[in-house]
Amino acid sequence: MPETVRARNFFAYPVPAVTLAAGANATATVRIESSSDFYWIKGTYWAEDNTGVGGQTDSTRIIPSVDVQIQSSGADRNLFNGFVPVPSVFGTGQIPFVLPFPAEMLANSEVRFDFISREAARTLDVYLVLHGWKDFGELELVDGGGAAAA
Repeated sequence: MPETVRARNFFAYPVPAVTLAAGANATATVRIESSSDFYWIKGTYWAEDNTGVGGQTDSTRIIPSVDVQIQSSGADRNLFNGFVPVPSVFGTGQIPFVLPFPAEMLANSEVRFDFISREAARTLDVYLVLHGWKDFGELELVDGGGAAAA
């Protein structure tokens, strides 16, 4: 019986940025590449005031009053039973939100992100990133220790 190894690579899916005026809704979609399933394990966000005022520091970082619902076409379901605040499921680059269990997203599926702004006055640009790994399945080891598709 040939020896096999599970082929996984770190990968990050950036969600297309959305611009949300106060009280507005927006939608963004990510297509999971057809080469492999994706396992989402950590989430990060970044938010900027859309007025063009640049530069944030840790003490001026924007915590967005924005809610999100995520729907995976591969699982044909919502990930939450309602909209949740972005900081509840996405952290900062330094302290990402760690999912309690990896969320599997099937190859060639779409993941839809619906946003609702709860901001009273400001317009925000919101960026999300899904961090995890691509799973290419079992690969058979060949002579010399390299891997070939099983």
